Formats: sequence, C-alpha cells, structure tokens
Amino acid sequence: MEYEVELYEKVDGKIPVLDFILSLNPKQQAKIYREIELLKKFGNELHLPHVRKWKEKNIMCYGNYE
Repeated sequence: MEYEVELYEKVDGKIPVLDFILSLNPKQQAKIYREIELLKKFGNELHLPHVRKWKEKNIMCYGNYE
C-alpha cells in the first residue's frame, strides 16, 4: 500500500513547503524527496531517524534528527 503525501496549500494557492524545497540546492532537494518517498511507502510505520511524533500535538514530521 502506498500512502498519499499532501502538502499544505494556502488560500492564495501558494504551497510554502514546495517553495522551501525548491529554494534548496539539488543535493538537499534530493534528500527531502527521498524522505518523502519513504513516507509514501511506509506511512505511519516509518520510524526514527526518519520521523518523530510530536506527542503534545500528535503531528508526524519527517527529517533527520541527530
């Protein structure tokens, strides 16, 4: 099963996360796209170091937390 990853879109149509990703250099973009692909593949079964659940807000975020 593949999960769908949706990016937040503002009322004016802007997608801040995409704007941020596109502002990065190609190597950094590739790292983020790899993490997004892992999130699509594994969803809420993806674990550290890729995701961390914020218990107080119950928000799932991804990235490399060292």
